[in-house]
Amino acid sequence: MKKLILLILLSSTFTVKAQTAKQDSAHHRQYHLMRKDPKQNNPYTFADSAKVKSLPIVTCGLCVFLTTGTIKERHFLVKTHNDTVNGVITAHIKLHSLINDSNSVVSLNDDREIIIKYSKAEQIKILEEYLSFEGDTTQSNKAYPFKPGVGNTRPKGTDRFTIEIEALFSFTWLLTYGYPSIRPILIDRKTGEQLNGSPQKVAEVFNVYKRWLSRNKKRNFRNSGLPLDGFKYGWLGDSNARIFTRAF
Repeated sequence: MKKLILLILLSSTFTVKAQTAKQDSAHHRQYHLMRKDPKQNNPYTFADSAKVKSLPIVTCGLCVFLTTGTIKERHFLVKTHNDTVNGVITAHIKLHSLINDSNSVVSLNDDREIIIKYSKAEQIKILEEYLSFEGDTTQSNKAYPFKPGVGNTRPKGTDRFTIEIEALFSFTWLLTYGYPSIRPILIDRKTGEQLNGSPQKVAEVFNVYKRWLSRNKKRNFRNSGLPLDGFKYGWLGDSNARIFTRAF
């Protein structure tokens, strides 16, 4: 009888913790939805969060589902849904601007024009949020200003341009200025093999980016370079010309 009571108490405790975690996540989201930017006095109405995972934990024969909370809260980036912005009905990652583009004569077509409006700390958070898209293999319709005077165009030469590849490339793109020769196609530098369709190798690249970001946060981004500098994998075109990187 005592063992049965103990099992019931354990189950109740885990359930309360799961409910509390869910409420805390909801309150956290509510806070950021109401947060205002001190510079522009615009509400952050674009907070986004990934799905909540529930993991089964077996304790003394009882299966208790614990809510682990949101995987990643996104306050600056959002994944669009079935849009046709660039002529393809799918999705891409949108970096929200502090400027209301619809009321402005200035159109911010390059994410690099948007990110510099944020503080350094917020820019770092934006880079971190890009890495939260790891594993998302939805086809992307993101376009970039690859050439001057042409406008944004979608990358060519690959049918494996997914959201996770977009996230890695946009992360890299935001570290540059001008019109770098790179394209969002990961390659093996030695063989020239395209790697966008290799989950294992893409995961390796994500780990490189995570370590690069962690290391440079400690160094205050002094002489940071690009994440794949000197690595066995790179972006198509990154060895053809000098790429200028901007300072934070």
